[in-house]
Order: sequence, then C-alpha cells, then structure tokens
Amino acid sequence: MKLSTKSRYALRALASLIDQGCCCSVKKIAKDEHLSSDYLEKIFAKLKKAGVLDVERGASGGYMLSRDPKDISLKEVITALEKPEFSCPDVCQCHTKNLYQQIQSGFNQVLSSITLDSVDNSNKTVYLDYAASTPLDPQIVNTLISFLNPKYSGNSSSLHQFGLNAAQVVEDSRSTFAKILNAKEEEIIFTSSATESNNTVLKGVAWANQKKGKHIIISSIEHDCVRNSAKWLETQGFEITQIPVDKEGFIDLKFLEKSIRSDTILVSVIHGNNEIGTVQDIRKIGKICHDRGVYFHTDASQSFTKIPIDVQKDNVDFLTISSQKIYGPKGVALLYIKSGSKITPLLHGGGHEFGLRSSTINVPLIAAFTKAAKIAINSMESENKRLTQLRDYLIKNILTKIPDTHLNGSAKNRLCNNINISFDKIEGESILLDLDMNGIICSTGSACSSHSLEPSHVLLALGLKAEQAHSSIRFSLGRFTTQKDLDYLLKILPQTIQKMRQLSPFK
Repeated sequence: MKLSTKSRYALRALASLIDQGCCCSVKKIAKDEHLSSDYLEKIFAKLKKAGVLDVERGASGGYMLSRDPKDISLKEVITALEKPEFSCPDVCQCHTKNLYQQIQSGFNQVLSSITLDSVDNSNKTVYLDYAASTPLDPQIVNTLISFLNPKYSGNSSSLHQFGLNAAQVVEDSRSTFAKILNAKEEEIIFTSSATESNNTVLKGVAWANQKKGKHIIISSIEHDCVRNSAKWLETQGFEITQIPVDKEGFIDLKFLEKSIRSDTILVSVIHGNNEIGTVQDIRKIGKICHDRGVYFHTDASQSFTKIPIDVQKDNVDFLTISSQKIYGPKGVALLYIKSGSKITPLLHGGGHEFGLRSSTINVPLIAAFTKAAKIAINSMESENKRLTQLRDYLIKNILTKIPDTHLNGSAKNRLCNNINISFDKIEGESILLDLDMNGIICSTGSACSSHSLEPSHVLLALGLKAEQAHSSIRFSLGRFTTQKDLDYLLKILPQTIQKMRQLSPFK
C-alpha cells in the first residue's frame, strides 16, 4: 500500500513530538517540520479521535502521545488516516478476492509489528561538540546566499556601485558589532579566524611596543593559537610568563599583579575556556592591567553571546570573536582594537580595515556572521537559561550514575554549554570512538589539538595527572541540543564506560 501525504506527514510530526519529549503545540511542530499548521491540526484531530494523541488545553498546552511510543503501532496511526486500499464485499466471489484479503492481512500484520518508538530514531546523530564548531543555522544560510548576489560582488574598496554596495554591507556589520560590544565602529576589524585575530594581537603588540619592553603574560590555560604565538615570540627574544590557575581553572590574580613589570607590554587571558568552560573575571583582570599601564587582550570566542560583554566596562583593549562559534560560517572572525592602541598589522597590502588588516574583504561571510550575532544576542537570555538547565542535568546524571567520575572546571562559574568530565581508568579516545559508533559526537578536548598524543595542557594546569587528563571527555551543548539528545547519551554512556573499564589495562 502506498501511504498518502497525510500519513507521511503524520509520521514526521509524531517523530518530532517524540523528540520534544513533552506536550507541544501544532504550530511548533509544523514550524520544525515545515508543514502547514492548519493541515497538521486536521491530522492531529483524527489521531486524537483514534486515541493516539491526547490534548492539553491552556496557554502552555498542546498535543502529547496518549501512551508510551512502544505501545502505539503504526497500524493505529495509518488506520486513523487512511481508507483500506483493498476491500471486496462479502458477496463477492471473484478469483482475486482471497489474494486481496491476504495482501491486506499481511500489510496489517506489518503495520501492527512496527511501533512508534521505531519512528523515534535512536540511531540519529547527537552532536555534542559545539565548542569545537557550531553547525550553520539555516537562517544564516539564507543570509549567506542572498549576499552572494552579483550586486555585492564588487571590491568594497572600489568606488563604483558594486563596490559601494559591498562597502555598505561591511560598514553596517561593523556598526552592529560596535553597538553589541559598546565600541566605536573604527575599533571593529574583520579577520578570517580567531587564530588570525589572536596572532595579530600577540605579534602586533610585541612588534609595536618592543621599545617599551619585551615581556608578555598569558595564562597557563590559553588556546593553542595564543600559546604557540607566545612560544614563537620567545624565539624572537621576548619573555613569556604563564599565570598559574587553581583546581577550577581560575587564574591567580595575586600572581598576575606580582608578575607585571615595567617592561610588560601585554596580558592575554582567555575569557571562557574552550576545554573546561571556566569563566574568568576579565573586568577585574583588565583593571589590574590598566592600573599598571599594560594592554589587556581576551579571547572571547567561546563566551561571546553566552555572557554579556562591554569592552569599556570590562577594561579590554583587544578582544577576539569567532563566527563559527555562534552558528555563523567558518572563515570569518572579529578583532576589537581599542582606539589609540599601538599595534603592527600582521598582513600588509592595500590598507584594508583602517590599515590594520590588508586583504580583500569577504562580504557574504561578514554579512552572515553579523546575522548570526544578531540572532544569538536577541535570544541570549532565554537560550543560555535553557542550556544551563541542560548542562546541569547532564552533569548531575553523569556524576551520580557513573562511579569514579569527576567534573573538570568550576561547578558554578562556567560556560552554560560546557561539560568536561574525567572517567577514571579509561582512555578518553576509546570513550570517544565508542560513542561515535553510537552516533554521539563529542571531544577529548580542544579540537585544534585533538591529533596530539600529549595530555591537555589545560587539564594538567588544573593539577590533574597525565592519565587523568587522558581520561577526560568534553560534551558541549548548543542551539539544537534537546533533553532527548542528552537522555540518549545517558543511556549509551554508562554502557560505554562499563565496557571500556572491563577492557582497560588500568585497574
């Protein structure tokens, strides 16, 4: 039997309802599945009449399954919506009657054997690596495509109409970010990545200020692009001091104060750590730096749109933001450079971006990045509350259901989407691969250093031993994460840990 559009839509909608895990309105399901809400309302009305669905009235009401999905067969759903395809009257004595009845009976048996929990695809991919990179939001795809229009194809430095069109898009984007960060428009510089932005700050400030001094301070838990830029500067005659952190990942402010010298030119401390999620008090750090006449840079790639940032109040001189961390496209980022700061460009050429970053500007990526920022900022409060609840739910369940597990980073002052857990006596890579086989995507730490066999420098800085650092897994949540995703993880993860511990040589 060929199912009608009505039945196929019904199954899609029921799968979405199961995914929600709670009472849900027709409008929301219709929006999620790109269906007509009026048409879906008629379908749901028939399913309610057939006893497949229940309805809850009121402002927060909607439809829900009447029973557990495993107790509802597809036959109930299809019968409520479809007319029997084969129906011979009792008086009919044709030679094909028996054949038609057999076909109908067989079809009904198949439908009766399949229940709605089969529609709930437990083998779907559960993406829990948002800290590495966020998927491109469908709304951003539309923006990106619209700015690939030929009328924006001109070089933004050109004086003809196409060039002016492109330049206007860039300046509008610059204005948007300036308002979000409480900065001036000329202080916003577009780059190709957070790595480029961070390299520009460390090397640019070092080159421009070496007459004052050649001493730079970074934290011991910086992203590799900051650490390796600092290491490279050491080969160029600069001195690097690393600030230690406590067991939760907070820097030692007294150590910072004592470390700043007359020849110190820059302090760089990551805002929200990409591995353990610990959030530093950048306002206090920035004040310490400014009181001593030292530039302060923070990498806010992970924290932007999760924590309000005001570059004036937060005492920031340089700030890095990345598009790919906020559901925008890869290949575009931002660097805030406070007016009057002495910095040498990393790239030299045609003098783009106020002479601070020469290179033809990628207008479609910048426009999409800006759209992503607007969406994230507008939903920041509600989305962060949702993610915090999911984060705490996952942490609590992992720590209580799986023995010998430990949370890395601060339990309170951490990014709303970050969970980093050590599982004693197991290699993190084995956990990751087993979860991957079950459709769960996560990470053993920073994606930028995932090919390294060395234990995480961040976890070692917390005081963990190498074997503990190697046993850690990072789960990072995002816009498309649901509690259903986490429940699936909590179903698979204990099995994975038990299996890996049985196989582990560490006893």
